[in-house]
Amino acid sequence: MHILLMILKIIGIVLLAVIGLLLLILSLVLFCPVAYRGSFTRKTEIMTGSVSVTWLFRLVWVTAFYDNGEHGFRIRLFGIPLDAVGRLLAGRRGRKARDSGKEPDSEKEGTTDCEEKSPDLGKEKGPGQAERTPDWGEEKNAGQLEGTPGSEKKEDGRRHHTEEKLLPEKKKSRIVSFFHRLADLPKRILRVLRSFFQKILDTLKKIDRFRELLSSEEFIHAFGLVRGSMGKLLRHVRPRKIRGYLKFGFDDPYYTGLCLGAVSVVYPWYRKTLRIEPDFHHKILEADLYLRGRVFGAYALYILIKVYFDKNVKYMINRFRDKEAR
Repeated sequence: MHILLMILKIIGIVLLAVIGLLLLILSLVLFCPVAYRGSFTRKTEIMTGSVSVTWLFRLVWVTAFYDNGEHGFRIRLFGIPLDAVGRLLAGRRGRKARDSGKEPDSEKEGTTDCEEKSPDLGKEKGPGQAERTPDWGEEKNAGQLEGTPGSEKKEDGRRHHTEEKLLPEKKKSRIVSFFHRLADLPKRILRVLRSFFQKILDTLKKIDRFRELLSSEEFIHAFGLVRGSMGKLLRHVRPRKIRGYLKFGFDDPYYTGLCLGAVSVVYPWYRKTLRIEPDFHHKILEADLYLRGRVFGAYALYILIKVYFDKNVKYMINRFRDKEAR
């Protein structure tokens, strides 16, 4: 009984340790932010950029960079770069391979020159290994087995005769099949028209159902909730700080105006630290930007749970599933 209690105690301690470790990892994922930062520089002949993502107070660090055509990425765990660890392991493997390669070389040194010679040099032909002379009688028999010109002519005549007999039958079958197809042509046209109009009717019915679904109150409430939640999530994910300047221009001033309108959406958040200069006369791109931000997993999980468990969103999901099943 004492041994059984000790085993149960050890199992309980192990389970509590595993549960505690899982809760620690979950709390770190949810409440320890994932920070990111990036930089971009573009001038006349220079273009560089880098993006780095860190987690757990920079114990996990992933960096991607681009420098005038050269690009790559680096990963660090607890401050140790993984590429250095890979080089260290590769060096150890190389040393082990070199050490293991010395043994067979030392064994090969004991071989003599006599063993390397080919064994065929010391062999002589025995009396039973004399070369065989060709048998001219066999060649004559083989020549007689081949077809003669007269037999080939007879076979060609028979084939030509059979082909002449089969030609009228083939022509008749082709003519009959042509008239059969011609007789079935109206039926085929009717089937094609029926299937075409049936597809049109099915499409119109689907459009009506989709219109009813879009005009329903459940869809309006669900769409408003999803739009508001996505806006909150984007505001949470957006960079907390952007500084620098951006000067751009296209060949067509129309595209320059479109790009300026897109940038103007986020400009009110960073108007104090970001300078934007559109050029409507020249094609140009110059930039010197730096940004940084962070994301909390707990907030993103809260937004997703709030959207998924909403009754209107569930109703819309079930409606779409029913339509796919049909």
